[in-house]
Amino acid sequence: MLTLSKNKINFILISMLCSMPLFSDTNQNSSGNCSPNISDINGNINIDCSTKVLTAPQNNRKNSNKEQVFKTLVEKAKAGHAESQNLLGARYINGEGVEKDEKQAEKWFLKAARNGSISAKFNLGSFYSIKGNFKKEVEWYKKAAESGHNEAQYNLGIINMQLGKDKEALKWFHRAAENSHVGAQYNLGSIYGLNGGGRPAYFTGVKPNITKSLKWYRKAAKQGHPEAQLNLGAILISLRRNKYEQDEGADWLSKAYDNKRASRIVKISAEQALQLYIKKKIERSN
Repeated sequence: MLTLSKNKINFILISMLCSMPLFSDTNQNSSGNCSPNISDINGNINIDCSTKVLTAPQNNRKNSNKEQVFKTLVEKAKAGHAESQNLLGARYINGEGVEKDEKQAEKWFLKAARNGSISAKFNLGSFYSIKGNFKKEVEWYKKAAESGHNEAQYNLGIINMQLGKDKEALKWFHRAAENSHVGAQYNLGSIYGLNGGGRPAYFTGVKPNITKSLKWYRKAAKQGHPEAQLNLGAILISLRRNKYEQDEGADWLSKAYDNKRASRIVKISAEQALQLYIKKKIERSN
C-alpha cells in the first residue's frame, strides 16, 4: 500500500520552497498565448496573462514589426498606461528589444504599480527578492497579494513558512488556493495530510484533517497536478471506506500515471499502488 510518509511530505515542502515564481508579464502574442519573456533565476518561465496590453500592428517585415511594437510600447508607457509600463519594465529586465537595465526596469515597474498594475506589484516583489531587499520584497508581494495576485499570495505563504509563522503562512496558502493556485492547493492537501504536515519546523500546530486534505488534493488533482493525483488516489484507496471511493482512488492513480507532467517517481509509485490495489481486489473477489 502506498502511504503518505513524513518523508513524502518533507519532499513536498522542500520542492515548494524552490517553486516561487519571480517575474510576471502580461504580454500576449497574436495567437492569444502567453509570450514567455520573463524567467526566474532558475530558468523557470512564469507569465501572468491576465491582461492584454499591446496588439502588434500587422507587418510582414519581422524586424520593423518588432521595432514598431517597442516604439508603441514606449509611447504608451510614457503616456501613463500602467500595463505598458509594466511590460516595458519586463523588457528591460529580460533584455528583450533593449539592453538589460535593472534601474530602468525598477523605474517602470514602480510607475506601473503606482498606476494600479497588479502584475507590476508582483514584479517589484520579485525584483527586490533578487536584489536581497527583504523588506521591500515582502512589502510589494503583500500589495500584489491584497490585490488578488495568487502567485504573490502563494509566495507570502512560502516566506512566512520559512520564518516559522505558520498561522500567517496558512492564511496566505488558503488565499492562494481559493484563488485557484494549484501549488497552494497541493500544499494544503499535504499540510492537512495524514501525518499532520511536514517536518517538525513546519505546521506542527495544524491538526490532521482528512476531509480538508482530500478537498485540496482533489482541487489540485483536477487541475492536473500529478503529485496531487497520486496522493489523492493513495489516500482514497488506503482509507478503505467503501468500494466507490476506492475505485475513485484507482482512477486518480491511473491519471497520475498517464499524466505527461508526472516525474518518473510519480509514475512508478502510481503503477505500484495501482497494481497492489488490483491484486487485493482480485483476492477479495475470490
